[in-house]
Formats: sequence, C-alpha cells, structure tokens
Amino acid sequence: MWILKIACGLFYSKIASQNRQILSDHAINDSIIAEGFFSQRWRPRCGLYMRAAPRHLIPGVNQISMAPATLVNEKRYCGIKVWIIGLEFAVIFDPRGASLEQLAAEGWCFRPTDLSFRTNQRTHWLVLTWPAGVPCRVIEMRMAR
Repeated sequence: MWILKIACGLFYSKIASQNRQILSDHAINDSIIAEGFFSQRWRPRCGLYMRAAPRHLIPGVNQISMAPATLVNEKRYCGIKVWIIGLEFAVIFDPRGASLEQLAAEGWCFRPTDLSFRTNQRTHWLVLTWPAGVPCRVIEMRMAR
C-alpha cells in the first residue's frame, strides 16, 4: 500500500515526469485507486513485478530511484517503477492494456515468491508471502563484489 501512496503522491502533486516532461496530460483511474486503498482489493494482473538485472548480476549501486509507469500508446498513468540498489520493481495498479505474456517476455516476474542473493561465500534469501494459490517464482541474483 505504501508504494501505491507514493505513486499517487507523485501524480497528484504534479511532479511525476518522464523524459523530463511533467505528466500533466496523463489520466489516472481514481476508482481503481480507491478500490485498492479502501477495500484493499487489487484487480487481476495488478501488484508487484520484478525484473532481474542483466545476467542476474546486481551491480552494487547504492541508490533508490522512482519513475512513473505509463502505457506507450496511451496517456495513462498505470503504476510506478522503483529501482533499489540495482533491483528493478514495478507496481501496477491499472491493468488495462497489460499483458502478462508481454511483461514476461520483457523479463518481468509477477509476484516473485523468493529472491536469492548469492556471493562467493553466502546465499541470502528474501521470502515474500502471497495469498494461497500464487505459484512459486524464484529469482536468483548474483552480487557483484
């Protein structure tokens, strides 16, 4: 829910931008946002996605950045992308036009269940919990040292 709040804050404060252009001409679906906030229900294909780094190697960059997720052919704000220490996440709150097949072809994993971070000496696991019925999806990453 906190990332949904951040996405809304970026949009409604008029600071969300793409290629240094404010997204003042983009639309957002308020009813989908309200449904997520107040009934805590997310529509199918909505939620957390993660894309593994190229060659599954985390560069060790110590930074956090965010950008709006928009549809290319429409002026619609549909989510937010977040990069944390080289890991790429997206939270999609408006699924219209989203294709799980297209996202998977681009390397996005919907609702990852386990993230494995390996170094030469250790393996660290981050386990994410989801409602019953979500299939196991493990993403393995190698830490650059």
